[in-house]
Amino acid sequence: MLGGWLTKFNFGPARKGRFICHIGPPKTGTTSVQKALQNLNASDIHYLGTKQPRNTNEPNTLFADLSYAVRSETTPAEQRAIKRRIGKIISVKQYIIVSEEMLLISQQGATYVDKLSRLAQLLKGTDTRLILTLREPVSALKSFYTEIYYRQETRPLVSFEAFLASDQASIFDYPALLSALKSAGFPKVKLLSFTREQADLRLAELTGCSEHTDSLTLETANETEPELRARIDALTVPQALAENLAEGYQHALNLAKGS
Repeated sequence: MLGGWLTKFNFGPARKGRFICHIGPPKTGTTSVQKALQNLNASDIHYLGTKQPRNTNEPNTLFADLSYAVRSETTPAEQRAIKRRIGKIISVKQYIIVSEEMLLISQQGATYVDKLSRLAQLLKGTDTRLILTLREPVSALKSFYTEIYYRQETRPLVSFEAFLASDQASIFDYPALLSALKSAGFPKVKLLSFTREQADLRLAELTGCSEHTDSLTLETANETEPELRARIDALTVPQALAENLAEGYQHALNLAKGS
């Protein structure tokens, strides 16, 4: 159900430093954004990750420690250490950017709400800008399901019907997701809409700083393999669910125009 989250947010310029976190969802151009950010050369921005391909993300770094802390229970001392490292980078660079769609993927017994709640706790007191990218939800759901259940298996371990009823599918119900983000500790979220074929993205759209006039060059979407495309096209989302998702998506698009 659509609710009071439909409010336009103005983050304004960073005051003493800002932590910018692009959380996806998956299949919304996240890999293209990550590839562009890892090649960014800006004196006031530190990009932590994700880097592509993922196996190039170095272990024992702040990004690795932050990722671990949001999917697992950590001690207060470990949390303070991460906060100090974030603060130290921000004091030098002013902006930290993270792009990690896995924040919206339940892992190791931690739901995505658990993970975002832990992230909010780690960032408490830090000027934080959370970014959510938008894609037509029915096509995103079908593509996401095919990606995670057909890449390694010839037959899926979870039916599409069961997937649609899971909390993992709910991340493409934008009103529900924004409500969950608010509950997790992120009442203000920047909604960003761009097409899969879009060639560039203004850096200021991510940072909220008008002085960032650079554009990020985005890779156009790769052609889906014929076998996977056939499986995607064969999936059917029930009409009532598709209509509800479409309604939420349209309201999110309207909000994105003014956020």
